[in-house]
Amino acid sequence: MKRAAYSALVLIATLAAAAGAWYALHPKPQDPKNIGYVLWKHGLNPYENTDDALDAMMHDGFAGRLVVGHSEDEVRAKFGYLLTPAQRGWVFQPCDNVAQSKKALFLRDSLFLVTFSHGKADELILMRPC
Repeated sequence: MKRAAYSALVLIATLAAAAGAWYALHPKPQDPKNIGYVLWKHGLNPYENTDDALDAMMHDGFAGRLVVGHSEDEVRAKFGYLLTPAQRGWVFQPCDNVAQSKKALFLRDSLFLVTFSHGKADELILMRPC
């Protein structure tokens, strides 16, 4: 019995040390390897600041997987509000021709434009002001 308790204690201490080391190596919320972002990305951290997560997505090579294939309602549930290019601001309105035959929405106030066709997101585009 003592051996099982000791093994459990060693396991918990090892996991805590690993999580602490991970956080120490990637403390910035904009880092795509930040533990908060990684957990949020996999649906395990609902408390992550969505704006920080969007900043981290800019450096995440697999950010499209969070959006592509999901419906507009699913994307809205994950990221909060979505904006049309007209709502996003005059700087982005000329970029409206990026998706002429598709519905295009920005993720919050970020530079990410999501195009939808047939009710599903089919592309995530990192926009630059036009």
